[in-house]
Amino acid sequence: MLKINRRPATIQDWIKMKKLEPYAKWRQTSKLENFGLMFGAQASTFSSILQSSDFSIKDCDDFIRLTHSEDVLNDLQQKARKNHERGYRGEEMRCDVECKFLAVATVMREAFLNGYEGLKTRIDREHAFALKHFYTRLWYGAVRWAPELAYMNVNANGKLEGVDKKFFAYMFSHLMNNAANAGVQSGETVFIYLGWVSAEHYMKLWNLTSKIFNTIHDSLDVYVWKPEKELMKSLINSCVHDKIRYPCEGIYHRMEPEISDIRDYKHITGYEMGEFTGKEKIKGHFYKHGEEEKVMEIKDAVEAYNKRMKRDIKYEGVPV
Repeated sequence: MLKINRRPATIQDWIKMKKLEPYAKWRQTSKLENFGLMFGAQASTFSSILQSSDFSIKDCDDFIRLTHSEDVLNDLQQKARKNHERGYRGEEMRCDVECKFLAVATVMREAFLNGYEGLKTRIDREHAFALKHFYTRLWYGAVRWAPELAYMNVNANGKLEGVDKKFFAYMFSHLMNNAANAGVQSGETVFIYLGWVSAEHYMKLWNLTSKIFNTIHDSLDVYVWKPEKELMKSLINSCVHDKIRYPCEGIYHRMEPEISDIRDYKHITGYEMGEFTGKEKIKGHFYKHGEEEKVMEIKDAVEAYNKRMKRDIKYEGVPV
């Protein structure tokens, strides 16, 4: 006789069912959400992200049923009804919409934090340090200040009290979010800035036409002259990845290059004849975000560039 027992789904269950619906759709949604959860997004924030994605109310119903999370939903619905009876003027929480998304977000967030041991304790530790010292000390030495915390009324549980809860809730949440993610988000700049400086050293030495004009977190925005494309990819990759930098000794941080929304101006009608003024509708070819790009070893890229361009440039390692 076959006996079926109900139990919560495990990680192994998810892996086995990842290609089946609704799990396949949930898997795509989870890729979008992982970034926010890694930085410690609260369930309310996570719920808003879910609502703005293609995750539907039906998906919420399926998720709650399959993960046996009815108790979480019931608690949130009861709280929403009590707030409505009291005339609460905050954000509306409809039992059949927002409560369901928040229930799913709460369960997903707890499962995520439980699945990555140490993540939640790190966030709690950063919060406690910021509340005590009014700044966050990043793992590579830099400091991110939060002096506003010194003037807020915070209880022993790390929550705002009294009138401050009403007037400073948004600012407090923002500062706590900074404390949680500064070490990760700001840490990217250590590698990318030094990589940028090192790349510029060779771009000037080799008298290249390409230009690096901007950076955002862990990315570099580059105007690339097409004959220098392979060389620039290899150069930037080498300058970011191929040197162990203090205080990151033994920690490799690799920037995987990709071409993202770059326009190939060769295909603009009239551009080569000087007829393009910038007002015409552009019909150029685009490299879409995420398109896979292979990166040559820097020595091979230099050799190929020299052969093609009849030059004799040399690469002698990462300068800084």
